[in-house]
Amino acid sequence: MSGAIRGWPGNSPGPRVESGGEPVVACLRDYQKFLETELLPRANGEWRIGKEKFSRKLELELDAGLTADQGWRTRKSEFARRRARHVRDSRASFWSRYYPMLALPPDDTEGRRYTVQQALRAVAQEHGKPEDLNARREADGGPD
Repeated sequence: MSGAIRGWPGNSPGPRVESGGEPVVACLRDYQKFLETELLPRANGEWRIGKEKFSRKLELELDAGLTADQGWRTRKSEFARRRARHVRDSRASFWSRYYPMLALPPDDTEGRRYTVQQALRAVAQEHGKPEDLNARREADGGPD
């Protein structure tokens, strides 16, 4: 490889890297040439595969026996279920613990969002410091 790798300590990668890099550089140059001279002229600017192809691709990749539409409906219902659980837990358990002198926000979209945000913010304050993790693990009788 001609020249040194920029940013490398001592600015010299060493003989193994230099000798092994020649074929890689040649392959990358050939690939760049292919992209510029063969593929780019054929490209029409449309990279999206469309809903039908995406659905089929997703079905094959997930291999879960679900269509894309079924997966979407499942994710939407799971999202709603989890959001409702966050709201319920925030209102029932966390609010009175962290904000005992404050009234619960209204049970509307904005009030639920605010309740969960404040509960998460309060719980986040209790997180331990990274340097204390081993001591906590040992105190809890965790694995060595």
